[in-house]
Amino acid sequence: MRRAAPRAAVLVAMCAAFAGCNGSLDSHLGGFYAANGGNPANPTPIPTSTPVTTSGCSTGTSQTSSGSTVLVLMSEGLTQGSSTAGPIAGFLDNAVPGTQSQPVIVTVTGTTTPPTVQFFNAEPPGAAVVHSAAAVSGSSFPSTYTFLAAQQAANGTSIGQNSWSTGPVNPQCYSRTFTVPATGTFLFGDLQFYADTSVGGVGMRGVISAQ
Repeated sequence: MRRAAPRAAVLVAMCAAFAGCNGSLDSHLGGFYAANGGNPANPTPIPTSTPVTTSGCSTGTSQTSSGSTVLVLMSEGLTQGSSTAGPIAGFLDNAVPGTQSQPVIVTVTGTTTPPTVQFFNAEPPGAAVVHSAAAVSGSSFPSTYTFLAAQQAANGTSIGQNSWSTGPVNPQCYSRTFTVPATGTFLFGDLQFYADTSVGGVGMRGVISAQ
């Protein structure tokens, strides 16, 4: 069902506050790096469907996003949060201030034009750790999960498709964008770190709440 309700709040504009990403990062992303000991570089928006050398992602100018785009940070350094689907870790909704170290449910609010979600690998420059976000079916997180073969690379363009996936995203890189055309609760996880308890004691998994 396409949503037509007015937005309850203006969601974060990924690069509006830092002039094409060549200037200073916005307060939330800057706070995230400060909390996790990273060094912000100039990120590139080039979607990465397969791992490449991190040097290919260390420079570039990011696209400017509209206020209806939510940026989700991906990092092993994020501690555990909670959701009705079970514990979450490793993903941070950059639209929510003051939570740089603890994951929160990614919230998007309906508009006539469906909002979009984009993921950013926030590991510090030089880290050789790829991250990803891919759909997890069901209403609660199983202890382990087998992702579809199609999800191993960037797949789909809409949250709600049971096979949507960013594919592997290198440090300091953005994924492709995904529209959120329907209300509901959508679970997702990292292809590699879903069940890795070194991440927040639970593994990298998150929840999108489309209202």
